[in-house]
Amino acid sequence: MSCFENIAVEDIQSCINAEVPSGISEVNMNYAVHADIATFPVPLAIGAVGYTYAKANVIEEDIAFTAGKGFGKIKVQVNTGELTFDGVGSVGNMKQKSSLSFFIPSNDAQLLGFIRTRLNTPMVFAVPERQGQNRLLGDKFNPAYISEVKGTTGKTGEDDKGVQFTVSSFAIPLIYNGVIQEPAIIP
Repeated sequence: MSCFENIAVEDIQSCINAEVPSGISEVNMNYAVHADIATFPVPLAIGAVGYTYAKANVIEEDIAFTAGKGFGKIKVQVNTGELTFDGVGSVGNMKQKSSLSFFIPSNDAQLLGFIRTRLNTPMVFAVPERQGQNRLLGDKFNPAYISEVKGTTGKTGEDDKGVQFTVSSFAIPLIYNGVIQEPAIIP
């Protein structure tokens, strides 16, 4: 007996000539500390009543935080952000791995303090795509971590000065339709 025998086969439709904006928006990318989340909703389980391909990776409910906590904002340099995901592992035992890369044009004290404080912290990132939907990097059971960070002063006036980040999680980037709750006080 297969775990997937009662799952409907669905057509995968695509509008070939539709405008599909690429990239992530430099506006309103957010991050949260995983431990600050009180309630982290999950998508429907495979085979649950109402399960479809379209609902398999969507969270409709709000992520609820402990008192005073929420998502912080990150401003990234335009055209530097990308969210990717790959199937990794052995055939028959594949998993998902997602990565987010972005550049912050600065290397001031606050940004360096963020790196020092959050480098090994389990987190969740809410990443707005240019077409408007939010993606979550990290989920209830698989937080995201900063996996690479590289800062530069630049060499000439034409170079970018700032920090390149890569954040990774062993989870597919979920579509998040809930509210982006901000903290009561940003430390």
